[in-house]
Amino acid sequence: MALPTALPALPTGLAGDPDAQTEYTEALKKVVQSLDNRNKTNWFSLAGALLNPGRTGNAGEAIGRAGEELGRQQEKQEEQAPSLAMMRAQLAGQTYQIKNEAKALDVLAGAIGTDPKTLSTQLSTGTLPPGAISRITP
Repeated sequence: MALPTALPALPTGLAGDPDAQTEYTEALKKVVQSLDNRNKTNWFSLAGALLNPGRTGNAGEAIGRAGEELGRQQEKQEEQAPSLAMMRAQLAGQTYQIKNEAKALDVLAGAIGTDPKTLSTQLSTGTLPPGAISRITP
């Protein structure tokens, strides 16, 4: 199965909702964990190759098939490595972006005199009070 090559765009308004940030960050951690778990040796497949007596019933044949299986799995892991590394980088970038947006929203909310969640709602609905911008301009 081919790995996806890109993550979906970040949901808008995520920086203004601490609960949503936490939930999204946890989801990203699960994706990273899933990527890490994907690239492991399938011991059942390897054991199946070892325990299959083959045409000759010779142990050497079974060991050879197990070696081929292990090699096939290693090739697959090597093929997926660049995609996995790219996904990890994208996940780290999204986490970083969320944190930066939250910091920026926090600073702006402090300058305007409100809390980040209220400011996020006001910005997304277009209901920012007219005097709010005058508080941050010199």
